Amino acid sequence: MHVQNLGRIPPQDIEAEKLVLGVCLISSEHIATAIDKLVHGDFYTESHNKIFQAISELYKRGLPVDIISLMDVLKESNRLEEVGGFAYLSDISQGIPVNINHHCDIIINAKTKRDIISQFSGIVDQAYNGTAASSLMDMISSSALSLRNNTNNDPALLADLLPEVFEEIEQRQKLNTHISGITTGLIELDKHTGGLQKSNYIVIAGRPGMGKTSLALKMINAASGNGTTSMIFSLEMKDKRLVTRLLAMESKVTRLTKGFMSDEDWPKLTRAYGLLSDRTVIIDDRAALSIAKITATAKRQALKHDIGLIVVDYIQLARGSSRGENRARELSDISAGLLALAKDLDVPVVVLSQLNRDCEKRTDKRPMMSDIKESGSIEQDADVILFLYRDEEYNTSNDNPNRGIAEIIVGKGRDIGNRTIKVGFSGPTTEFYNLTTQDESY
Repeated sequence: MHVQNLGRIPPQDIEAEKLVLGVCLISSEHIATAIDKLVHGDFYTESHNKIFQAISELYKRGLPVDIISLMDVLKESNRLEEVGGFAYLSDISQGIPVNINHHCDIIINAKTKRDIISQFSGIVDQAYNGTAASSLMDMISSSALSLRNNTNNDPALLADLLPEVFEEIEQRQKLNTHISGITTGLIELDKHTGGLQKSNYIVIAGRPGMGKTSLALKMINAASGNGTTSMIFSLEMKDKRLVTRLLAMESKVTRLTKGFMSDEDWPKLTRAYGLLSDRTVIIDDRAALSIAKITATAKRQALKHDIGLIVVDYIQLARGSSRGENRARELSDISAGLLALAKDLDVPVVVLSQLNRDCEKRTDKRPMMSDIKESGSIEQDADVILFLYRDEEYNTSNDNPNRGIAEIIVGKGRDIGNRTIKVGFSGPTTEFYNLTTQDESY
């Protein structure tokens, strides 16, 4: 059976609209509140939208707002008769004082319901027209997220943002912490970056075997341990293998994949099992996902869970919208999509990237920006780029003083600058750890 409107009137409250317009003619304080909460188009009746627009014009020009001046500005733009003329303006101006905040909320609530009907009716029509179910689900999640964020899309004034930023600075001072974002679990890295910041696009780059996935899992483990819901798109490694590595990190048991463990290992593993069971980590291990699918899935999960961190392992395995054309252009599409995802969901998006072989041709094999495969768009889009280097991968001698040491090279850091941070690395548990004895919960 086809879904039809069946003649139903869209959600609206004409009386609330008339009352809001009426009280705007009583005092400028009411106008300021209405302009702050409402925009042209929020009113169901088009004549009310035009009256509100005229009131806003007068107020912003610093002119008196009364029925006479309102008539004049409507006359100038040939809108007076369209809104009902003097008789209708006189009628709404007789309104009694009301709680304008409450009545603005009524108007916004009705407008949101109309937006929902409009957006999802289109999706219903597409369903009848043969659009694939997976595409419809993507449309639903994108539309729902758009509606949820709709009230936050207006440009902001510096004066409005300053109090919020100042309060955040004060809170960090009171807490006496270096972290303003999500902890990475690595003290010196947190001190330099302030943690993983909201809306940041963060790249972890390294040659195979350097520990890119391990560092990402370290971040996920630390974030989820502090109550942050995390999501990882594992385009290379299966979900059970990721879970095994998380268990090894948390338990410090090194024999999980060898089929046997000592009696001393089981209590550690059981404790790790209990700790990880209480954490929310979402794992998507589908291979060769497109950037469109990654974005749609992340947004759909964001509607179900309060996601605070997203990891993509790794960018060169994702597919772009321009697949089959120039690979650099395809990667540019993917990078731009991941940057947009970080901004849309206002969460840090950590993306792993392979390096080309050029660094291995140099005497000093520490990576640099030009080593990122098809690096142009990634280098430009990223807020932070972390290069991984472990000397023991190249110098395997037992007397190498850098055995068990990893370097996290901040190759790019907006607002934070570049720096090399040394941390420990345990090969058996594939875990990065702090070299300092300071408590990780600082």
